[in-house]
Amino acid sequence: IFSIIFAVLSHKYSGYDPIECRYYRKERFFYIIMAIGLILFAGLRLGYNDTVTYREMYGIVTQNIDKYDSVFDGIEWLKIGDAPGFEVTMRVMAKLGFSTQSFIMAFSAFYVSVNLWFFRKYSCNLWLSVLLYIVFAGYTFSLAAIKQCTAMALCLIATDRAINKRYVQFVLFVAIACLFHAYSWMYLCVPFLFFRPWSKNTLIMLGIFGIIGFAMESLLGTLLNVTDMLGENYNAESFTGEGVNPIRLLVTAVPAVLALMTATQIAEDEDKAQYAIVNLTMLNAEIMFVALFGTANYFARLANYFIPFQAVSIPWLLKHYDYEGRRTMTILATIGYVLFFIYSQSIHESFDVNYYSVTLWKYLQTLFQGVF
Repeated sequence: IFSIIFAVLSHKYSGYDPIECRYYRKERFFYIIMAIGLILFAGLRLGYNDTVTYREMYGIVTQNIDKYDSVFDGIEWLKIGDAPGFEVTMRVMAKLGFSTQSFIMAFSAFYVSVNLWFFRKYSCNLWLSVLLYIVFAGYTFSLAAIKQCTAMALCLIATDRAINKRYVQFVLFVAIACLFHAYSWMYLCVPFLFFRPWSKNTLIMLGIFGIIGFAMESLLGTLLNVTDMLGENYNAESFTGEGVNPIRLLVTAVPAVLALMTATQIAEDEDKAQYAIVNLTMLNAEIMFVALFGTANYFARLANYFIPFQAVSIPWLLKHYDYEGRRTMTILATIGYVLFFIYSQSIHESFDVNYYSVTLWKYLQTLFQGVF
């Protein structure tokens, strides 16, 4: 609620054309307050999902840091499945004296701020993008998977570079992201996704992922070989567990349906950047479709690489309705996604049971202990 209030204030005090659905001046003060709130909530956590594991991991690095002559000692850069970039970053932070909580805070600040920067730059409705980022579980996912979300943030920067045709920088950022999480290589598809949604290329993509989903059993061997080359230790059972909840697939498929409903207007828009963002959103749904036939734990996390694009594509797709239709669709989208959020974070599993944190005051006391 805090975040949405300040996102709405930032939107309200920006220069905004409600008919064209675009900003001609963007407010900063309320935007920064919103960003700080989201960063602190993430950075002050002591536990949620894999957070405890990451804290223990950093604790081990801190204990052993004096054994290394260099932060690069023993790093095998070609074994990207071991996340060598993440290991080096932890060692650098340990050398600099970062506490475990500051380690969590620093990573949270990086990937949350990059997501918000991307929304602010490309969304035509900031408050709706922030709402979608939270209620679609993109934000809560960032409280769990530090390595993957750091890689995702680097890939968002890479996507921005591809949109601006800076392909050397694009490849560089994807390569760095791979050092934090191996599956960042998927973003190498971005330069090929600037086609109009629901063109023949869309149908080809749908066909490919449909075949992969229905042929999952026969493709297991190839999939295991790929993960083995990336340094990941998976077996057949890793990909054949319980599939993803169909409700999640339906939710991720909403942008694809909206794009189909507004295909004529989209063709007239000729916005290549948004074309790529919508196609990446559809890629999210297509991987989630494959997750129906494989294990949700693996494929749903793979699909999560493209969650941030949902928050940008939906407002852009809604702008192709007339003003009254857009307002109605925005209300329906808000209600629908909030209900999904309540279901996923309260009914399906309880967020409050898993999340606990240190207070800001306690963190600041620890941070400045011995300084004053």
